[in-house]
Amino acid sequence: MAQSRCVLVTTDPDAAYEAYLPFPDVPAAVEVGRTERVQVWVDAALGPRGRRVGEGVLAGVEEDIDAFTEHFGGVALPDLPISVVIAQLGGVDRAYHYGPAAPELYCDARTVPQVEPRYTRFLVAALLVDLFAASRGRGWDPGTSAGEALSRVLAASRYPRQIIGFETAAVWLDSDRDDYVSIESDTDRDPRATGCAVLFLHWLHDQLGHSWADIIAAAGPTLVETAHRLHGGASDPFAAFAAELAGLYPPGRPSNLETDNPFPRAPRGAQAPEVVEPEVVEELAVVVEPSLEGVEATVAEFEETFVFAEGDDEQWSGDEWLRPATTELDVLEEFDVLEEAPTSRAPRRERSPRKAEKSRGPREKKSTARSAEKSARKTATTSARKRAISESTLRRLLTGVKFPASRSAIVAAARTAGGSDRVLATLGKLPTGRYRDRAAVVKATRALR
Repeated sequence: MAQSRCVLVTTDPDAAYEAYLPFPDVPAAVEVGRTERVQVWVDAALGPRGRRVGEGVLAGVEEDIDAFTEHFGGVALPDLPISVVIAQLGGVDRAYHYGPAAPELYCDARTVPQVEPRYTRFLVAALLVDLFAASRGRGWDPGTSAGEALSRVLAASRYPRQIIGFETAAVWLDSDRDDYVSIESDTDRDPRATGCAVLFLHWLHDQLGHSWADIIAAAGPTLVETAHRLHGGASDPFAAFAAELAGLYPPGRPSNLETDNPFPRAPRGAQAPEVVEPEVVEELAVVVEPSLEGVEATVAEFEETFVFAEGDDEQWSGDEWLRPATTELDVLEEFDVLEEAPTSRAPRRERSPRKAEKSRGPREKKSTARSAEKSARKTATTSARKRAISESTLRRLLTGVKFPASRSAIVAAARTAGGSDRVLATLGKLPTGRYRDRAAVVKATRALR
């Protein structure tokens, strides 16, 4: 594989750095904008297309920093602001900085045939991992194969499609498969060593189920020691890892792997998982007496799933949510539990059989059409109710959020508070950015409906 497909992040503490220019590698850099922790500069030669790349980086960099802060156990970046300098870089290096903790990050840009901001955001993310590793100060040296691999896998976790063209897993699989897990390479420019480390990290995370936070916290002198700290034991994790990959990609044959992460895979010899039919949930039957006895229990039971209509006037006062009073009758109607009360009518004259025969057809047809319309309306209402998130539930899940907050912080808080998979998936679709308060989150969540 050509070297240009393997070099991604380089750390060169011995390179000469000329301090008389703000960014000597890109002397024509102009500032595009800044966030709380990052300033973005773009080479003026890139013109309006370069500015679009810079604006794309600004839109996502704070959320990336928040995500990596969680992975690294809350460690803070000491040298702020970080300067991201964007240009079309020559040679094989696509992202680099002068030393593990250097806050000036040089990143490549793609503007032809189309502007690709996510490509540059991916490169920025890889260099941010270097800064977090240097700030943590224990393990994950960016100048080693393990440190380079960590930059790649975490950046790819944020931008999975952008690793295409920089893959190193196949380089190791198509080699003699030397053990770079027990003995790490002391350079970030060896694609075989990096490919081995990348595969091993994905194996720990996606196959064995360890979180990135746990993997990073367990950092040892080698990846083998990291694995021992994660799950204990004196067994050889490299042997198990290599044997599993040998079953998937037999040695001596081209692997044809076009990604850095072939996991998760079922273990060899494992039976296919049993297909379990979805559990049938019976519809809730609520018997309503004429006196509406027991309504209070019904209201409490549905409190977490009740959804207000779009037209409800609900506002955040700063201390509590102000909303229209909801009566017991409203709740019962919302969940279709009211029954028609019998009505007393005067006895009607019995019609002749001929008149009854004439009137029966049209009346039945009209009744059927009305019933179908009512059923469709109920189905649409029920479907919308299932898709929406209860705003009372959302308020509860956001209780521990410190605002302003990013989308990742909101999702993490909701997960900690016990949010369901559906709620977490919906919150994960919120637009990127930082939300100033709970009302802004609720408004953005409403817009997703």
